[in-house]
Amino acid sequence: MEIIVAIIGCALFVFILSLTVDHKKEEERLEMPYSKGNVLFIYTYLAGWIMKKNVRNSREKMQFIHLYFKRHFKGGYSVSYEMTDALRNEFDVEWAIGWLNRKMKQVQEKRQLVEFLIALSMEDGAITQAEFDAIVWFGNGIGFTQVELEQWIQAKKDQHYRQQQAQQAPPLIRSITKKQEALTILGADASISLVELKKLYRNLVKLYHPDTLINPSEAEKSEAEARFIQIVEAYEYLLNEER
Repeated sequence: MEIIVAIIGCALFVFILSLTVDHKKEEERLEMPYSKGNVLFIYTYLAGWIMKKNVRNSREKMQFIHLYFKRHFKGGYSVSYEMTDALRNEFDVEWAIGWLNRKMKQVQEKRQLVEFLIALSMEDGAITQAEFDAIVWFGNGIGFTQVELEQWIQAKKDQHYRQQQAQQAPPLIRSITKKQEALTILGADASISLVELKKLYRNLVKLYHPDTLINPSEAEKSEAEARFIQIVEAYEYLLNEER
């Protein structure tokens, strides 16, 4: 009887010790420092997590991920290995939620992450119920309400619908609309010459380049990058029109 009690006591001690070690490891993981590389790590594994909710159009989704990372995480980061690992293995999303709540202080930065997951899910034209439930659960975990999340999802659906409608319009109408939109973005009129267009573009690039901002917030930096990309794309479109 004493031997049995001793064995049970040892087993209990080992079990308690393992819980202590696991708790310590969890605390260490939560203390992973905030950095661009670690944020990219979170993005990558969350992308794999959400893609496994709906595997349709995986190639298009991978292209979207690489393009998004290229625009938002400058610095030559490569996530090919991490992306493959994220798709093959389970990811502790609850740990990611805990880390984000500890380390990511800007609400706008958290929203950007949620909107990335929404956009990724919409790459095949619709959000499945599994994707919807996962995004809402994750968004709730990092502090957003059901109403906010549903609004952002609906906004993305509406944007996708408008894009589809524009693509279905006659080519001439699309061309005229696109040219007018590009001119509006650059603040130019239809009579602008090629020389004037190039001069205007150089001035706008100097004025709106994200690197000209001094100690910007994440929201300001994101807004500046979006505006800069708009200017470049509008200029390239008009330049091609002239050729």
